[in-house]
Amino acid sequence: MRTKSCIHEVGRGHEARSRREPNRQSGLAQHNQVVPLITKAALSTLSIVHRMIRDSAHFDSNAAFETVKIGKREKIALVVDILAERLAAVELWRRLRGLDPLILGEESLRDESLDLSEETRLVALLDMVDGTDLLERGLGNWCSAATFYLPAERQILGAFVAVPEGYIYFWTVDTPVPQKFNIKSGRTEPISGPSDVRVVSEASIAFYGQKMVNFCSCAGELAHEQNRNLLAKGLATRIYNLAGIPMMMKVVDGSGHKRIDAVFELLGQNSHDVVPGAVIVQGAGATVLGLDGASLDLVSALLRPSDPSRRLRYVLAATPELGAELLECLINRQVSLDHGKIAA
Repeated sequence: MRTKSCIHEVGRGHEARSRREPNRQSGLAQHNQVVPLITKAALSTLSIVHRMIRDSAHFDSNAAFETVKIGKREKIALVVDILAERLAAVELWRRLRGLDPLILGEESLRDESLDLSEETRLVALLDMVDGTDLLERGLGNWCSAATFYLPAERQILGAFVAVPEGYIYFWTVDTPVPQKFNIKSGRTEPISGPSDVRVVSEASIAFYGQKMVNFCSCAGELAHEQNRNLLAKGLATRIYNLAGIPMMMKVVDGSGHKRIDAVFELLGQNSHDVVPGAVIVQGAGATVLGLDGASLDLVSALLRPSDPSRRLRYVLAATPELGAELLECLINRQVSLDHGKIAA
């Protein structure tokens, strides 16, 4: 398989730049006007891009999954990643050009020092093929995700996740209860919400374990002496090593008799791999904690989306009780349900 080199950027002016434009910013301040535009643009764009991704994989998989090198550091990516991100950027820019958004994508985030804390424009952070290796293998646990936020105001306006089942899950400040958009019918439907499972012994748990380093990251902790009771036969606990945003959506919605009750990550993921799902899950009433037991700081990660030190480690659970117990299993320290604090 040949590897090609190319320079790839998303949108105009990849580097963040602050602007002092009172008229534009006063318009952005009217969230009740901006959010409907974002929602319509995101649903339309993700519908188009998601279909293109599926068609590309079926039409010519060799071309879709050919590797390319992007940027001066020659980061490795796949053709389908680049095409999907570029298409999404163009579609969003076409629909939101009046807002002059800064559109950033996973494949174009090459500057680890990128700091958006003073950026006054609307930012769209994209990950159009989250789980490319699974798509390449014909598995369904991949998605297209986008987060829209105002860095200067420290506010997330919306999160959108398209899954292969034909739905786009979304949350906005105008629709605090997440919903799902049926791509085929064009209708919005309610989600079922998280389960009421409160103990690890009855939970279905997912974590990112495709790579060996990730797979081994939790083995020692779960085998700790205090977790010996979890090794007993007959427990209903199930652990799946597919996670990320697609599994987060299964925490708050699902067609099966049972669903995923918790998702965790010990080594850390970038904001584009966590925030869209975490925002939707929180809106649906589930619990999202950092490994320190405190609420996960999503906005801080979005301000420095390429900074390795801002990678997110977390426990996401259907109920606070399950989140606390699972966190105890992973860090071997007692966790209080009082704001998720870890006991001394």
